[in-house]
Amino acid sequence: MRAQAQNCTIEKVTKYAPEKFSLLAQLAMQASVFYNKAYNLLLSPCMANSLPLKKFFPVVAFNERAFKAMANFQMAQIYIKEVKTSKTGIGKAIAYITKAYNILEEIKKDEGSWPSRIRNQYHELIKIYGKRKGYLEESNNKIFHEEVPKEVDQIECKQFVQTFSLDEELNRPFEGKEIFCRMIPQMVQNLEDEYKGHVQAIINTVLNSITAADKEQEKLWIKHDLPGCLYAASGEQKLPEDLLVKIQQCKEKGGTKSLRYALDNLISSGDSVELQLNNVQAQLQSEIEEDEQFRRTFGPNCFPEKVRSLINTMWSYLDNYRGKLNEEREVDKMLSRMLINEGEKFEILEIDKSEIIAKIPKSSCAERKLSFVATQ
Repeated sequence: MRAQAQNCTIEKVTKYAPEKFSLLAQLAMQASVFYNKAYNLLLSPCMANSLPLKKFFPVVAFNERAFKAMANFQMAQIYIKEVKTSKTGIGKAIAYITKAYNILEEIKKDEGSWPSRIRNQYHELIKIYGKRKGYLEESNNKIFHEEVPKEVDQIECKQFVQTFSLDEELNRPFEGKEIFCRMIPQMVQNLEDEYKGHVQAIINTVLNSITAADKEQEKLWIKHDLPGCLYAASGEQKLPEDLLVKIQQCKEKGGTKSLRYALDNLISSGDSVELQLNNVQAQLQSEIEEDEQFRRTFGPNCFPEKVRSLINTMWSYLDNYRGKLNEEREVDKMLSRMLINEGEKFEILEIDKSEIIAKIPKSSCAERKLSFVATQ
């Protein structure tokens, strides 16, 4: 009877699909990340001394922890559902619900600085989490007797926003931009170009070093069949932590959708740049023809040679820019083809970690016993 009564509470959770709880957990974790960024911004010197903003400090800090606790609470619901279907998973459910409860316990010391609305919300949340935690622990002690993990997996964030490059926004054309640029002294522009050149040279040097190191590492891996032979020997269906970090970074930057969006913008920017190059070259050609006409009419000395030399220099600059534009377009086309040809592989990065692990082929080595050394 006790088991039936306790399973009735678990029954309330099972009417929802695990995907719903996973999505809610990812959204709550993303909200927690955003509140954390907002709180760090409030602590910056330019905002920390603002009296009107001080009242938001405790509210933002509370929301950051509350959403993080909510994310772990929603993850616990996934394993509570597993308890009903497979009679396992309550240990992980307890671990997640305990983490959610402890997160709220950690901010109890700040209760005095909260508004009454936040204080009431806090007491309601910690009451619900504490009650659910106690119920799960009692069920485990009397029915399931499952080990509770000390650590739980990190919850991924769910991205619903389109990221953009700040440099692209700053360099976006606007009305009167040409007039504004002409107001900047030429020496200042030259200094800016020289500084950019030095910075780019430093970046290129570092990138070349990284590329060379990666090539040497790749040769070593190919020679010893790494890391594939290690994964095959261990028989574990897991992903390396560094790979998971890179996948998460890819998701945070918008994934393949963001990459396609950036490529489309690059193609549009290339067309705009080519149009500007054509316009400038047409103006230079008109200047050359007008110069020749004046020379035929008024003699060869009506314009100094320095003017013609300046026009030739500008023409060579334009040819150089056009060559670089064509090179960049070839790179853009190559990336577009790669996105099309390898689309299915890129789409794997968009799915959750558990689904990625499920797609890893099972190793036959996992079915036979291995020595301690091979397992290590």
